[in-house]
Amino acid sequence: EMLNVRYGGVNRELIRADQMIQVAGVGNNPALTISRMDLADIIIARYEEILAEVRQLLVESGALGVLRHGVVLTGASCQIEGIVNLARQSLGVPVHLGNHPASVEIRDDRKPLLHRPIFATASGLLLYSQSENQRWNEEANHDAGRGEQIVTRLMVTPWRRLVDKLRTFI
Repeated sequence: EMLNVRYGGVNRELIRADQMIQVAGVGNNPALTISRMDLADIIIARYEEILAEVRQLLVESGALGVLRHGVVLTGASCQIEGIVNLARQSLGVPVHLGNHPASVEIRDDRKPLLHRPIFATASGLLLYSQSENQRWNEEANHDAGRGEQIVTRLMVTPWRRLVDKLRTFI
């Protein structure tokens, strides 16, 4: 993963053919020196394969034709240089990098972490869960006489516990 993010890329035009990378050996194997272009060729092949699968799933589900705003990339895979352009070419729709939700509550010393796309999915899920908890609480309070207290006890409370546990990680 470190090689992928630090030295990898999916745009051959941005990589000089003479760039070499020292790769630490595994176990008793000695360190290797490889061309950054060779690494890019391997990475490009895998990303093209993954994006072809994604495109096929979008076509089969009928979603490809209705993606007005395109696709948002999040997680570690979107850190690699050139991925947005490759995804646009492969999927044929607009592609954007995920941004952190501004309203996620987090300790000040951890806020810089949210600016990395690798955390966009997790912070987005936390934000979504916070809004769902709020909605469920409002509905439960409004209709307390019709069984919503049971829903709150069986669904909302365990969900809250999970969200609280997730918050301890960020």
